[in-house]
Amino acid sequence: MKLHVVGNRNAPEAIAEIERLGHEVESLAATDSESTREAIRLAIVEDAAERIVVVGGDGMVHQAINAIVPLNRDVALALIPMGSGNDFARALGIPVNDPVASARLAVGPAKKVDLLQTDYGFVATVATCGFPAKVNRCANGMKLALGSQKYTLATVMQLPRLQSDVVSISIDGGSALRSDITMLAIGNTAWFGGGMKVCPTARCDDQRADLLWAEDLSRFELLRFLPSIFSGSHVANAKARTATGQTIHLEGSSSVELWGDGEFLGMLPCTVRVAPSVLSVAFPSQDLPK
Repeated sequence: MKLHVVGNRNAPEAIAEIERLGHEVESLAATDSESTREAIRLAIVEDAAERIVVVGGDGMVHQAINAIVPLNRDVALALIPMGSGNDFARALGIPVNDPVASARLAVGPAKKVDLLQTDYGFVATVATCGFPAKVNRCANGMKLALGSQKYTLATVMQLPRLQSDVVSISIDGGSALRSDITMLAIGNTAWFGGGMKVCPTARCDDQRADLLWAEDLSRFELLRFLPSIFSGSHVANAKARTATGQTIHLEGSSSVELWGDGEFLGMLPCTVRVAPSVLSVAFPSQDLPK
């Protein structure tokens, strides 16, 4: 099998392992989001690529799925997770920062998973607005290579600017719920922000999205709320609300940003739909991690 590899980091151990297993590797040249998508599109359309291997984190995954899925070709995605978040890999049980182990999985069987489809493209993990979106914007602007620690630093930097946003949420065509939200997450998978279990029961194979939102948290309440997200216990908080659905419509002021996979998507209003079984991914087992 010929694998087309794209990524923002050098992973010689992974490439060597893929070749040792008897497969051909074609490296794709890309320097930014736009060139990454274009390189993947060209590999699929002009070189009949069967499998795209992403070396990097959730941002790279985001660019890959938005290049692969719209083409509607029989192409599988594989991951060598070496980014700052790696939450999609975490949801699939792919070992993080172990390029040899993930390379072995990259040449294995692929299975279909769901994605979130927004007005701005596809999302593999979690779409979010409110405080996490502002943290994402801050973290993405940092020049230092801090890994997942940049989200912690960005959280501290954004805390003094905390404010709630008025957002209306409509699920599966139901009546709109208007709420002062501090944060809102729509999960195709459970994790975001480098291991925060924001939507604990979300799975990318159940054809539904899980919602979590927190209403009007003070700075002190948010400081207590955030650490509990790592375990998923935040859902028991009195100001937390949860729901599930297949189509979620969000409306808010023109200043409310929507982010997904740690990438800026666009402004509200926006509709987020579950796109069932639209992506083939190589991952280790039939049972997704809980």
